[in-house]
Amino acid sequence: MNVPQRQLFAILRLLAGPHRGDPAGVDYGAEIGVDSGDTSAFLLRRFPRLRLFMVDPWVQPDKSSEYFRSADGCARQSQACFDRAFATAMRQTHFARRRRIVIRMPSPAAAKMISHYLDFAYIDAEHTYSGCLADMDAWYPKLHPGGILCGHDYNYRSPRFAVPKAVDEFAKEHGLKIEVGKGSVWWARKP
Repeated sequence: MNVPQRQLFAILRLLAGPHRGDPAGVDYGAEIGVDSGDTSAFLLRRFPRLRLFMVDPWVQPDKSSEYFRSADGCARQSQACFDRAFATAMRQTHFARRRRIVIRMPSPAAAKMISHYLDFAYIDAEHTYSGCLADMDAWYPKLHPGGILCGHDYNYRSPRFAVPKAVDEFAKEHGLKIEVGKGSVWWARKP
């Protein structure tokens, strides 16, 4: 368990308050930006009732896209790397194949397919301002009141990592209090 995963586990345990009973009582969640599935596997192991939407296109971004131009190392991988990451994610989460819902498409389009209210949405996909903002805009309405919007890479401040700016602006617009913990993990509870 790495630092961001430990922090995420601690945050998600907040959902298991007295009204929820079982500390493992996280029922529905989404990970946006799955890559090789390390965090998905971690979440599915730690929360035995969790039905997890694993959202990632696993496709090389178009060379004209903002994401590719941002010089983010993730955006510069070959399609073969994305295919290997997808295969690894499927292998790592195979033990929970009945509780994982794999959605291989861009995040905003995937969110439109979800009819469940979620306990959490963990955003760790595009690190550009517009990409991160689009993910939050798409997934925040899917959270039930008291649900947790969270993500990674808050402490990285550079032209290619615009996560903090997007998160701060989104929080201000929605009246959310952002907290940042170990491993550059950020979160806010939906009122």
